[in-house]
Amino acid sequence: MDSMFAALTMPTDPDSRQTTLTEIRKRALTATNRYLSDVQALRLAMAFATREPVMCASLTLSDSVVRQAKQFQDYIAITNDEFVTLFGTQAHLSDTTDVPSCCEDTLDVTIDELSIALRSTLAEKAAEEQWRCRARRVAVVTSLYLVDFEQILPNVLCPPLRSDSRRLEDLRDLMDERPFDAVEVNVAIDAVITAARL
Repeated sequence: MDSMFAALTMPTDPDSRQTTLTEIRKRALTATNRYLSDVQALRLAMAFATREPVMCASLTLSDSVVRQAKQFQDYIAITNDEFVTLFGTQAHLSDTTDVPSCCEDTLDVTIDELSIALRSTLAEKAAEEQWRCRARRVAVVTSLYLVDFEQILPNVLCPPLRSDSRRLEDLRDLMDERPFDAVEVNVAIDAVITAARL
């Protein structure tokens, strides 16, 4: 395993997901002076962890909320540990019926690119079993859009094999060179939130 993709150590406390959601919602309330639901606060926190936070957040939240929150982007943004607590391998992601196939259809190209980049890792039985779950694939795609993808990935799927590390870096560079697709990012965010039943 390449050290760039080292796994985080996460608590297995069953209440950690609710605690994490509460913390995210509190930060959103503090920054916006408005009550946001768990899902709205999570959308804002995840949008603010992407490379185009305001553009991403503006698609799903009101302009006034985004305008108020943008001065607190770093404060609101979901942390690596929070993402892994909510969507990592230890988190319960529902079966494929909870992620609409239209969401995955929108993300097909990115999923295919990830499959190619992770081809050695996905040859391993445990990773291949996880990858078969639509919700897990969407969680991996969502992590790819976040700024700290390299620290998150080993905890959302499994640590990538060294032979895949360079392909993952190349894929991330390619995505950074493309125009930012806020619609696709929001589809991924909504799909993973749905899959986690948050």
